[in-house]
Amino acid sequence: GALPANWPSWTIARPPALSAGSKGVISSARMDFHHNTLLQVSGHIHVRMLPPNASRRMLTFPEGHPHSFQAREDPFPAFSAEERVVKLTPGDVLAIPARWIYQTECVTTCVFLSLGTDPR
Repeated sequence: GALPANWPSWTIARPPALSAGSKGVISSARMDFHHNTLLQVSGHIHVRMLPPNASRRMLTFPEGHPHSFQAREDPFPAFSAEERVVKLTPGDVLAIPARWIYQTECVTTCVFLSLGTDPR
């Protein structure tokens, strides 16, 4: 069947990325200007998230740097009251809105797919 008329359409903001890590691997905290969708393929991850208002106080690498928009230091201790943690298991999908700060931690050996999208 056809999708409803009010169903959102999306454009790919960046190519899909497949990430894998062993137990205990923690990514750098980062913020993107596009939406992200994480699909947990195997293992378990915890995704720490901070709302967009925290990004104004987060020290990041400048645009054009190989690590642009990644945190230079861990922003989570300063914003612990605002932090949200989402636990993903195989088959789970998490939508991360644009401008939210997020960080992944492999609780077990894990594989997940991320896809950056922008609404049309």
